[in-house]
Amino acid sequence: METTNQPHLQPVSALFAASWRFFKEHLKNLLQIVIVMMIPNALIVVIAILINLTANGDNLGLFVILGILVFILYIIGAILQITGALGLIHYIHRRDKTLKLNQIFNFGWNLFWDFVGEYFVVMVIILLTALLFAIPGIIFAVWYSLFVFILVCEGQKGHDSARQSRRLVSGNWWGVFGRYLLLGLIYCAAYLIFLIPGWATGNGWIMGTGGALYFIFAIFMSPFATVFVYHLYQNLKQVKNL
Repeated sequence: METTNQPHLQPVSALFAASWRFFKEHLKNLLQIVIVMMIPNALIVVIAILINLTANGDNLGLFVILGILVFILYIIGAILQITGALGLIHYIHRRDKTLKLNQIFNFGWNLFWDFVGEYFVVMVIILLTALLFAIPGIIFAVWYSLFVFILVCEGQKGHDSARQSRRLVSGNWWGVFGRYLLLGLIYCAAYLIFLIPGWATGNGWIMGTGGALYFIFAIFMSPFATVFVYHLYQNLKQVKNL
């Protein structure tokens, strides 16, 4: 009897290998996007240091001004995080090194409100199911986790992107969850290695060094994780023949 090989979920090692190859080839462009996304956060850290240095009654006016700047930077940072994340996925999907930063972020801005609207709907669904019990919330979170990739790569807007995400994940929920869990464990390991020693010892130098190292880790890990999930998304499309 003749048998056919059905597409299946790639092993984690294969996903990591494909993601690593892409990451190395496009490292410069990926880091440029992420660094721009993080500029407001870096400025907030600098201002927070200034606030600590000037936190007394004699500098109340300066303290208020710096506080307002932090608020403005938080808003700008939130916008850049969203537009940058959307643009990052767009760049990964296009694989086009000629794309300029302004084109990447403009693409993200064009999808900004579509993303915000559907993200709100998805979060409400996840929170409502989580109120019943934690497990349903986790199930829905994994089901809908790929909606942003579908929004960017396929142009499906509204709740269509979330429904398509659920179709892709259904039947492979545990495999997808396990791959997300692995990424989470990598972040947790870095957190334990870089940040916990400083907090445990209370040593300012260790805390500062650990914080800087974790920040550098995040700059590299953030685009790699996005590349990894993109390859997972493409693999699921092959499995479902979509």
